[in-house]
Amino acid sequence: MDAVDEFDIPFESLRLGKELGAGFFGVVYKGEYLATSVALKALKVAAEDKAEVIESFRNEVAVLKALRHPHVISFMGVSAGPDQLYIVTEFAPGGDVLGLLENAAVEVSWKLRMRMARETVLALMYLHSKGVMHRDIKAGNLLLDDGFHVKVADFGIAKQVPRAPKGAKAKRLSIVGSHYWMAPEVLFGKEYSELADIFGFGVTLTELITRQLPDPDVLDRTNEFGIVEASLRELSTPRVPDPLIALVMACCEVEPEARPAWPAILASLDDITSALPDAALIPVDLTGAAAQIRCALCLLELSGPVVHLSKPVVRKYHEHCFACHACGVQLGTSADFRLHNTTVYCKADYRRLHGRVCASCSAELVPSASAVSLVAEAMYCPACAEAAAAAAAAAAAATPEQRHRRSETVTSLSCAACTKSIVAGASFLAAEGAHYHKECFVCSECGSALATSFRAVDRVLFCESHYLARHGTACTRCSNVIPGRIMRILDMTLHPECLTCFTCGTPLEGKAIHAQGGSLFCSESCLPSASG
Repeated sequence: MDAVDEFDIPFESLRLGKELGAGFFGVVYKGEYLATSVALKALKVAAEDKAEVIESFRNEVAVLKALRHPHVISFMGVSAGPDQLYIVTEFAPGGDVLGLLENAAVEVSWKLRMRMARETVLALMYLHSKGVMHRDIKAGNLLLDDGFHVKVADFGIAKQVPRAPKGAKAKRLSIVGSHYWMAPEVLFGKEYSELADIFGFGVTLTELITRQLPDPDVLDRTNEFGIVEASLRELSTPRVPDPLIALVMACCEVEPEARPAWPAILASLDDITSALPDAALIPVDLTGAAAQIRCALCLLELSGPVVHLSKPVVRKYHEHCFACHACGVQLGTSADFRLHNTTVYCKADYRRLHGRVCASCSAELVPSASAVSLVAEAMYCPACAEAAAAAAAAAAAATPEQRHRRSETVTSLSCAACTKSIVAGASFLAAEGAHYHKECFVCSECGSALATSFRAVDRVLFCESHYLARHGTACTRCSNVIPGRIMRILDMTLHPECLTCFTCGTPLEGKAIHAQGGSLFCSESCLPSASG
């Protein structure tokens, strides 16, 4: 342990309290030192990981000892217990930003979110001025003091790098960090610099905006692992400052040199903040009495008619604030609305943006053969389809005028499979903008009726298995087709269950990843050079 000058805090002077959480290399406890609350990071030292854990310990201590900034967690010392090593830092009583954002019972004003973002930038500017890359910036590593001011923490994989001249070429460094937040150049094993932290900060901004983890299954990513702006806007509330979306997209540019510098980011945050209305700079508890007086949209006290939602999270709105996210039409106390995640839509915009609903019972329809269409703009669930077809046929037969209208509507359609006209009054299936006789709605490969689900490519229909066989993505690891979530890292596409360490088989999803020669590993000790 010669890299650590000495264990300058006697273990006997520490009092170990409750566990606060676990990081990549250790467990964090609340403790007490000299009558002061502290955080104690106890290193997990399994025999097979000892070398890597000790290296992380030395690295974190070396970095922390050199740092002094109001928005960086303060280092107090190190201590050696009977069977564990401890890093002692200041205690952050506010928890972390991730926990705050995930608490649906707490309203976090945009003023507070922007302050947390600004303080994170100040901390990262300071780190970079000291030649330190954090390499794992995310909401879970932003701690909060009792005034909800940010303290950047978790320097276990931070990297001290020499200060290079402006414009100098980036260096090739190890691939570490949490991959949802990783810059593309890091993820794909390219040379990278401090600009990777700017990308990580941009992804952290998406957490502040959406209050969700940036899981690619929720927040869509490009093939280069950039952010899809339309997806970010979809996950945002109507009140998100538009320049904030633009700032995220700038920070998350795929090309590192296209990302803004910290001073420009700081100026953008200040401009956004100055345009915001005054609001609380502490989280507002929406449980109990506070839930009765504050609107989830405008955050003003509730008065007059109130709309109460109990799912997917408990929220209350002024009646006049309960409006469609897309068109802004007020929905009032009407039950005629739809939720996508936690975003409210009128039925028409929900149908336009996120699919269709049954024209009879309003049940949501999935894109499958069970959505039976009688006319181009009327679709029915299986339970309502037969009755709707009978009613439409009866209505068409009632008068010559009705028969004429029905004929004009339907006979202009032709089956995309056999190209024949769809007879007036007959039911048919609609999919991917095309229409099919019910008997023609079959897999083009095996001829099986598509009674439950289907896939279509250029209006050619497939059952699930034949679609995957012909058009699916194969797993780089096992060569089987991936039917569900696809994990993309470096130039590989993997089943989630195949994203494991090539040496020991440890699952890697959501964890730090080391890459060498196109293979993935959970730790440096598992690298071929280390094990061999």
